[in-house]
Amino acid sequence: MNEQDRIGFVLEEMEKVLPGIKENFEGGVSKCWDEDEWERGASSWYKPGQMQEFWPHVARPEGRVHFAGDHTSPWIRWMQGALFSGIRAAHEVNEKTIFGRAAAKGTIPGCPVLAYQRSPLGTPFGPKFPHF
Repeated sequence: MNEQDRIGFVLEEMEKVLPGIKENFEGGVSKCWDEDEWERGASSWYKPGQMQEFWPHVARPEGRVHFAGDHTSPWIRWMQGALFSGIRAAHEVNEKTIFGRAAAKGTIPGCPVLAYQRSPLGTPFGPKFPHF
């Protein structure tokens, strides 16, 4: 399906659930990753047991290089995983800066610290929201 056909299909299906939505529809965008020249719809896929074996290592920084992407999060193949990993990687980089170290020590008044819970695998699993 091309982009307009995909949008039309979803709109028809949504009309069944939310009658009248077509009259309020202003526009839409659809992305087919299989058609993307650089992506081609590929994603990581772990065999049974591999996530537990490899996952603690795929997001580990190598010197000054930090890794992000859905494949480095608990939510592989999901946008939430990509977003989570970007936040995690940015947090890791920030921790390496003078400002990040000072904030973590609480030496900057009024600066919340974003901490991460750890999964049973010992890797970042979810943000704890800062206390203001």
